[in-house]
This record gives sequence, structure tokens and C-alpha cells, in this order.
Amino acid sequence: MDEKMEERMEEQEKKEEERFSTLSDHSETLEKKMVEQADVSSSISSHVTKTLSTALTLKERQKAQILEIRLISLYKVTGQNDPHSNTHESDLVVDGMMTFDGQHWGDMRTWSHSASTTPGNKLWIDLGGLFRINKIKIWNLRHCCQE
Repeated sequence: MDEKMEERMEEQEKKEEERFSTLSDHSETLEKKMVEQADVSSSISSHVTKTLSTALTLKERQKAQILEIRLISLYKVTGQNDPHSNTHESDLVVDGMMTFDGQHWGDMRTWSHSASTTPGNKLWIDLGGLFRINKIKIWNLRHCCQE
């Protein structure tokens, strides 16, 4: 009986050694896979960071372009359905002049107006293309006609 017990014990020890060896192999394989996954995760994180940085740069550039003030109507073709006179024609609204240099308001030719006060007066500007317009500014004269 002693021999049989010894044989069984030896068999169990061999099985335990095989199990331990198998577990060690699995453990090493898992460790390698974890290292590989960490490398992949690090690479992905780096790419995401670069992409985010690029996206934020593009967003800032778009904001700057949207906020950029451009007078796209400068020197474009204009028209008016009821001009006041030959001295206040519609082309004056696109000459880029926003300040007055003359001493008397009658000498200042940076503005245009219609001949009548009836509804339906129109002024148009042919921009010559398609533009994204974010803002339109229209000023009344400061020296008169505030209505």
C-alpha cells in the first residue's frame, strides 16, 4: 500500500507541476497580450490627442474667419429705384467711406438716399457671387433724417 500511495502522490505532484507549468505559460501569454494592448492603447491615445489638437486648431481658424470683417460690397454694382439726384447715387453706399471729411453735410458725398419718403424705396447691391453673409450694417445719417 505504501508503494501505491507513493505512486499516487508522485502522479499528483506531476499533475500539479503540469498545471503550474500550464498556468505559468498562460500567465506569460496574458502578460504579453496586456503589454501589446497597452502599446496599442497608447498609440490610439496619441492619435486621438493629435486629431483633437488639429480639430481645435481648425475650429479656431473657422471662428477667426467668421469674425473677420470684410466689406464684400466694396465697389460692386448697385441700383436704386428712386434716386434723389445725380449727387447722391447708389454707388456711394459701396465706396468704403464710413466717415465724413467735408465741413458741411451738403459737401459730403458718402451717402445715398431716395427722392421720396413713400414706402417701396429699394436699394440693391450685386455682389457678383455667392457669399455667406453673417452681418449687414446700415447706418442712418447722423446729421439729419434719423427717422
